[in-house]
Amino acid sequence: MYTNEILSKYDYFNNMISNDNVTNFLDSLTGVLQRKYIYKYIEMLMNKNTPFTMAILDVDNFKFVNDKYGHKVGDEVLQQLADNLIKFIGEDGLVGRYGGDEFILIWTKSTDYNEIHDFYDKMCHNDLVLRKSYECTGCAPFITGTIGSASYPVDATNFNDMFDLCDKTLYRGKVKGRNCYIIYVEKKHKYITVQELAELDIFQVLTTLTNKFYGTREIKDKIRNSIIYLRAQLQLDNIYYIKKNGDLIDVNTQGVLARLGNLDSLLNEDNIYTSSYISNIKSASPELGNVIEPYGIHSILFTNIRSKEHKYGYIFFALERTARIWQPNDKAILLYLSKLIASYLDLHPEKV
Repeated sequence: MYTNEILSKYDYFNNMISNDNVTNFLDSLTGVLQRKYIYKYIEMLMNKNTPFTMAILDVDNFKFVNDKYGHKVGDEVLQQLADNLIKFIGEDGLVGRYGGDEFILIWTKSTDYNEIHDFYDKMCHNDLVLRKSYECTGCAPFITGTIGSASYPVDATNFNDMFDLCDKTLYRGKVKGRNCYIIYVEKKHKYITVQELAELDIFQVLTTLTNKFYGTREIKDKIRNSIIYLRAQLQLDNIYYIKKNGDLIDVNTQGVLARLGNLDSLLNEDNIYTSSYISNIKSASPELGNVIEPYGIHSILFTNIRSKEHKYGYIFFALERTARIWQPNDKAILLYLSKLIASYLDLHPEKV
């Protein structure tokens, strides 16, 4: 947590601390700055025309941590994460709590894109802040986060615009699958709105997917049309289909990449396998991992295609060089597609 010694190094807080107790400025749970004081610090930097980079950090799937381990563990995660953020930023900025599982980061060292990129990259690696397990009471949840970032005065010149850009890029990161950082770039992000990045309407997606699937006669075209639609909706790089005989098909090119054996051992009780890292995929299935690694695939969402009577193979969503945290909607859509295919093949065994 922040102390008198740390905050007194900042002129803005040094004057305030001399007349007040430092804890009056801090969030009672995490020990970082309360939202109103991180806001005041931002306004002070702008008033002095001091360049800085700002980020909103959202802990991924934090509700799951609370639901699975309890709120006491959730509090422990936030406390440890906050301490790590304070240590990581050091004297080059400050950390505040925006609310819930969201933090505001102010970094005054640079507004250069490459340096910002390196800063967030280090934050997400080397077991420093994110993509690491936090030792808590009786458990060690693995914590990732999504970051949306912009810089003053490069990207915005007032308080409200800075928040809008950070909020927009944060949502962009969530749409891409979380567990990432998005740095505002005008030519990429200027005309994107938060409304456009809102969570998928699962009913609309499944309805359109059904129409795409039944809009053609051949099973090859049914799968291809479905996948063209889903690639755009879910921001996927590709979708792969493993036929009953083990042929791994790139649905985009219809090329056979390899022949694989039985992969049922990958699946959990919900008939799903997810991974965000190629090293984990190779550990779970060296055969599959070695085949997909040359294609740059890091994240997969995998299931089988089967009915009560028959097994027809497997299908999986894939992302290249991205550590996506797959969400419940992603899983529901993949399972629904697999059931569409299995149901059709049950009725048309000659198409297998």
